[in-house]
Amino acid sequence: MDWENSIPRFTFYLHRTCGQSLFWFDKSKLRSLTSNFNKPVEINLKDTPLKGITLNEDLLCSIYSQESQVIEIYRYDANDQPDVFNKDTYKVYENLSDHFDIDEMVTKSSTCENFNFNQFIQNHILLVKQKPGANHWSTELPDYARVIISST
Repeated sequence: MDWENSIPRFTFYLHRTCGQSLFWFDKSKLRSLTSNFNKPVEINLKDTPLKGITLNEDLLCSIYSQESQVIEIYRYDANDQPDVFNKDTYKVYENLSDHFDIDEMVTKSSTCENFNFNQFIQNHILLVKQKPGANHWSTELPDYARVIISST
């Protein structure tokens, strides 16, 4: 099985398993977008697989937290009165083998685990959109989001 067919099959299987949108992102690019891993930091989505979100005029900020391993995206939506602030969350999986049984997934996705596959998995982060939770809609932004917005 060639490399070009391995990752799409594996990605399709992951998508079915997670049940949400997912994206691959180069680890080195995420690290270059963030300067301080000890606290949540704003990231520019234009250099990520989530760049389509930046076309939304109502985007307020996007924040990455290494501690919680999430990217939070805050948007303003006047149609959601009184809860006008929307938060979309993407779980960041830096090391897939810490969260998934790679051998089982490779088998179930009819993929082979070869050198190229392993290099790809080691050099990429998986971003999985989370289902909207109770805090998806809010009347207020969290303090750290307000600080980032006011500083821009």
